[in-house]
Amino acid sequence: MLCGWVAWPVLWYIDKIVTACSILPGAFINVSNANTGLAWCYYVLLCLVVGTIIYMWPSERKQNHAATPALLSRRTRFIVYLSAALVVILATGATALAAKSDGKTTISFLNVGPANQQPQGEAVLIQTPDNKIALIDGGMDATSLAQELDSRLLPWQRTIDVVISTTQKADHLAGLQDVITRFQVGEVVDAGMLHPSVRYALLRRTISERNLRYVEIRQGATIAVGSQVALQVFWPRSSLHKGVNEEVDNGLIVRLFTPGLRLLFLGASAMSKYALNGLLSDIAPDYLQAEIVQVVAEVGKVFPTELSDLLQEVKPSVIVITPAALSAKQRKDGTASVINPLPSALSRGATWQIEQTAQVGTIEFNCSNRGWSMNV
Repeated sequence: MLCGWVAWPVLWYIDKIVTACSILPGAFINVSNANTGLAWCYYVLLCLVVGTIIYMWPSERKQNHAATPALLSRRTRFIVYLSAALVVILATGATALAAKSDGKTTISFLNVGPANQQPQGEAVLIQTPDNKIALIDGGMDATSLAQELDSRLLPWQRTIDVVISTTQKADHLAGLQDVITRFQVGEVVDAGMLHPSVRYALLRRTISERNLRYVEIRQGATIAVGSQVALQVFWPRSSLHKGVNEEVDNGLIVRLFTPGLRLLFLGASAMSKYALNGLLSDIAPDYLQAEIVQVVAEVGKVFPTELSDLLQEVKPSVIVITPAALSAKQRKDGTASVINPLPSALSRGATWQIEQTAQVGTIEFNCSNRGWSMNV
């Protein structure tokens, strides 16, 4: 604990300086699609230049007394330095090769939430075979989201191609503020808001200040993530619904389509009777079908019966539950964010497997044209 407090001011200073410098023109370049061979050549050349400088640097000579014998000769030191540099280069290359696309799409339902609290909030990371990155929502805690992203992205990966906000609820939106500040974002997508919250207004202002591309979409649109992954927008309709539950009634519902897998993101709108009825009436049953369905569940709240009807049309093999934010009273009482017992809308006549991120941690799906698998 003491070491953490000692290191914190230095880390805080470095973070602020790096963040401030990152907005300067030319402060960084996008290397997400850099050629691995060119990267290796760059580091080999850098190693040779540094090694040559070290080798050619004149030795210090003491004129008035005998010099202390060196433990290692100049040649030996040069070999040691060169070997250390080569180890770094080989480690970097090995990491790049290990991270090289294996032809699979990875969808990770991240286990996020404030420190020392129950998991809360939704954040989904999508990584495509052609090295494109998409993030759906950001949870309610920037720190836990950053830890999850840093553990899954390469150290030099500072680009996210698409950021998607499905609703302005805090347990979906809060982490995105940090993401669009720390990362170079290709575009930010949402369905717009009739009555923006303060948090949503701040996000939109940051998007504008950083000159990020913003796209407002509706039913029928498609979001391309690379060449092999598409997100089909099923909801909301072109005219947003006015009412007391606008956050979930107008929530973004998309279906991921990629070779070997279809995944329906119902998100917080799984709690909306209006949105579920709209899906059943607007979308043909064949288009609704998916192998995996994701919903956000709130402790103490019941899903509408329309969710059960929708699931019968979708016919999923797996349902993933991500936890909504707990109320202040629930947090004070130590309420778990795991949904137990399962709602009847999910368990009635169920033939599907149900997994909860609050119970098993991050849930990862890997898929290719040969099929898909789940890791928990």
